[in-house]
Amino acid sequence: MTSAAERRAVLMIIGAAFGFASISLFVILSTRAGTPLTMVLLGRYVVAALALALVLGRRVTPSAVGRSFAPILIWGGLGQAVVAVLSLSSLAFIPAATLVFLFY
Repeated sequence: MTSAAERRAVLMIIGAAFGFASISLFVILSTRAGTPLTMVLLGRYVVAALALALVLGRRVTPSAVGRSFAPILIWGGLGQAVVAVLSLSSLAFIPAATLVFLFY
C-alpha cells in the first residue's frame, strides 16, 4: 500500500512530465501566432518565477542565499536561457518530437 506522500510524489512527477512536454508545443503555437521566441521565453520565465515565489513564500530570502552564491545563480540562469533559446529555435527546422528526443 502506498502512502499519501508517495502518491503526491508520483502526481508531482507526472505533472512535471506534462509541463516539460508542453514547452515545445506551446512554443510552436506561440511562434506560429507571431510571438517572437524571446517573448515566449520571457513569459515562461516570469510565470515560473512567480510560481516559485508563491511556493517558497518567505522561507528563502536573498540574504539567506548569500553573496557568494549569486554568481552561480546568474551564470546558471544565463546558461539555461542560452540552451533554451538555441534548442527551441531549432523548432523552425525540425519537428517537435525530434527536438524533444535530441535535446531533452
